[in-house]
Amino acid sequence: MSAGGLADRARTPPSSVAARLLNVLQLERVSLLTNNPAKVAALKAAGIVVKREKLIVDHPGEHTSRYLEAKERHGHAILTAGSFA
Repeated sequence: MSAGGLADRARTPPSSVAARLLNVLQLERVSLLTNNPAKVAALKAAGIVVKREKLIVDHPGEHTSRYLEAKERHGHAILTAGSFA
């Protein structure tokens, strides 16, 4: 496929699309509810000021705990209700 074709657009990270949209809307700052550091970095690289929020999970169950542990291993910031004690 030619440069700039569908295959290239399909590989564009969603955070890059979000950054372009925020720039088009002339928004310079956002409050972002995420635990993904890559999303925060992509928006900051595009010149967007990010107020970062952490994911809060109240009393995760067995399946949720495994999911959150996997996310944490990949660099995501995880905060559970028990973390406040």
